[in-house]
Amino acid sequence: MSKNSTTNNQIETGLFLEKPILTKKETAQLLNVDLSTLWNWQQKGILKPFGIGGRVYYKFSDIEKALIQL
Repeated sequence: MSKNSTTNNQIETGLFLEKPILTKKETAQLLNVDLSTLWNWQQKGILKPFGIGGRVYYKFSDIEKALIQL
């Protein structure tokens, strides 16, 4: 199984929803946006990044809060 199909399966089965924190890549895949979009949202204060050991993470709860009803 390829890495990409594994990621697609994670999204389809909701495995991302079980994780309290997500990497930049996981967050971008979950929201179906480019990494540069995440960076722009960080700059605008839409999503707040957290880091440890030089790595960047996003809290799933913050992602949910950033979503607005249309």
